[in-house]
Amino acid sequence: MVTYIGEDWIAILITALIMLGTTIGLYFLLRNKSDKIKNIPLIVVTGLIVGLEITKQILGWTSFIDGTGGLFFLPFHICSMIIFAPFLASILKRGSKTWGIFFALALMVTIMSSISMYVAPRQIISGSASNIFRPGCNFFEYHTFFFHSLAAMFIMLVVAFKPYKPTFKDILYAGCIYIGYMVVSAIMANILDTNFARFLDFGGLGGFDVIRGPSGHDNLFWFALIVLIIYSIVMVICGLITYYSPKLYYLVFKKKQTKETKKDSVENKQ
Repeated sequence: MVTYIGEDWIAILITALIMLGTTIGLYFLLRNKSDKIKNIPLIVVTGLIVGLEITKQILGWTSFIDGTGGLFFLPFHICSMIIFAPFLASILKRGSKTWGIFFALALMVTIMSSISMYVAPRQIISGSASNIFRPGCNFFEYHTFFFHSLAAMFIMLVVAFKPYKPTFKDILYAGCIYIGYMVVSAIMANILDTNFARFLDFGGLGGFDVIRGPSGHDNLFWFALIVLIIYSIVMVICGLITYYSPKLYYLVFKKKQTKETKKDSVENKQ
């Protein structure tokens, strides 16, 4: 599996450090503010994601209409859920059932995207991390890199401000939306003959492409089903991370806080 090539690590590392520094700064600036104020950075970051995608769709359709581009820009990829899930999580009424479901979905897809990007960027964002340094880099390259980077910043902000504690029911419903979206993606990949979410060509990963047969287009239903199962397994893993990470955080820090409180209480008595 190809991981980092050329300047990939420079762009990814510098951007990650800038986002982390910004998040830490925002935490100290807003930690004593109301939940409404703390939510502003989430709205800004997710709004930027939506803005990037709207621009991409406009330019994508322009390229397709004038015959210079295909349909790969359409939002039928796994990461396409990052377009709407985090944004809805940041603007819906806090505490509502819909808010909880979309927040769970937002965390699942951004965790999946971010882990994949930082472990094997070439498989997720191709060469966009290196290309943004080169003359002639087009908007689609910038979009790919910053779209996924902002998804990672969404997670950083959630960790910093802890606006949501996931429930099992939220994650279950979010998983249903995720699978439904992937089914639509598989259908559109075959209808439009475009490799959305690798449903037509898994890129040789794991040797699954052999199922497509000699022509490359045999057994596409079974191939798509196997790819869907793989994505479902990944979804379950990300769902478990989403569910148990906050529990681990609260367990560790609440115990620490309890110990400090007891210590202070004993010192005060003395």
